[in-house]
Amino acid sequence: MPHRLSARDALSRLFPANNQSMYNREMADRAIAWLAECGYQIVPTDQVTLAPAEPATEERQRAPEIH
Repeated sequence: MPHRLSARDALSRLFPANNQSMYNREMADRAIAWLAECGYQIVPTDQVTLAPAEPATEERQRAPEIH
């Protein structure tokens, strides 16, 4: 089984800390809080389902007319 990181640990790797062997988890927490404030939610990949794409209507398929 592959090693899985938590969202906090994965994001913390984007923010290096002063100690080269550490990552800045405080910045990761701030990023997660900001995403939550914007209405986003971090969910495990196995819980994600993608909705099928909406078929384009006839109006969307036509190119806009230039006058």
